[in-house]
Amino acid sequence: MDADISLVHAPSIFDFRTRDIKLGPISDVIPSTPVFEMYPVGFISMLNSLISSGYNARICNVAAMMVSSASFDPVKYLKHVKSKIYGIDLH
Repeated sequence: MDADISLVHAPSIFDFRTRDIKLGPISDVIPSTPVFEMYPVGFISMLNSLISSGYNARICNVAAMMVSSASFDPVKYLKHVKSKIYGIDLH
């Protein structure tokens, strides 16, 4: 899908699948599923404003896709996201 603007929600640690990371207690309590996945509030506000102004905008939830599939390749996926402008949230 082509878009004027694509907002990319990346994981806070890009290589979390290959690192030996000790997870904090909150990761045991709240599973990473679409029900609990939250974008930064600014992303939702920007998306709403852009769409209201007539732009074709989208959010690419790379973080959730990486968590849900060990075989998901974020670099390959992002190469196929065609946009004039990209925005990436920072944790």
